[in-house]
Amino acid sequence: MTPQMQSFEAGKKAESGEVPLSEEDVPHWDDVFSFLAINHLWELEGRTVSFRRIVMPMKENDTKMSNWLDSIAVDAVVCSGSRRNVSMWEDWMAPAASLVRASANAGKPTLGICFGHQLLCHALGATIERAESLSSGIWDLI
Repeated sequence: MTPQMQSFEAGKKAESGEVPLSEEDVPHWDDVFSFLAINHLWELEGRTVSFRRIVMPMKENDTKMSNWLDSIAVDAVVCSGSRRNVSMWEDWMAPAASLVRASANAGKPTLGICFGHQLLCHALGATIERAESLSSGIWDLI
């Protein structure tokens, strides 16, 4: 999921089912990283694994999010990083928190990376505090 870049209008399309994420759905994409509409199949330990990047509904209702996840047959949820911080709350974070909470509460594997782990912890009731200094996660080793 890439909720911080996704428009609320795109979220309306997803309410009825799975919608592949396109560049038009993420009008706030800043091109620091190239936009990739990733949809891949991999073989992993004899199983076929499908990775789909899709539009998420922008609703704050855990029951509806859980039903939506079931309707599109999601086995796991990954929330990627961002330059945002949950201690500086923005409107799009509430639906994203609902989605990761619904996924985790349903027993689906739910992974948060960088910002995603902040969101997941916040969604499950943890207190998140802002660090004293900025960290982009990128460090010069030389």
